[in-house]
Amino acid sequence: MIVRFLCQKLRQSARARVARPAIGGSAPTPQARKRLESIVVMFMDGFEAGLGGADMREKSVGVVRELLGFWFEGAAMGVVLRDWLMPWKRAR
Repeated sequence: MIVRFLCQKLRQSARARVARPAIGGSAPTPQARKRLESIVVMFMDGFEAGLGGADMREKSVGVVRELLGFWFEGAAMGVVLRDWLMPWKRAR
């Protein structure tokens, strides 16, 4: 199915972007850079979960409490994007 293919490509692209060293490149300290990278990784983990249609409660169990909001923001974006890509009528 085309939607599954597109979601897989989006996940791969998102992971490649997180791996770039440019994330946090302008952070004033190594601790700030590490914090920024952990936020981006949590957001992308949530995004992948949202794209995949996973059980959100089950997937969010291992997320550090202070980063949970970033994870859910990513998951919400993934769910909206998946919903937008689905081949059904938009008028509800």
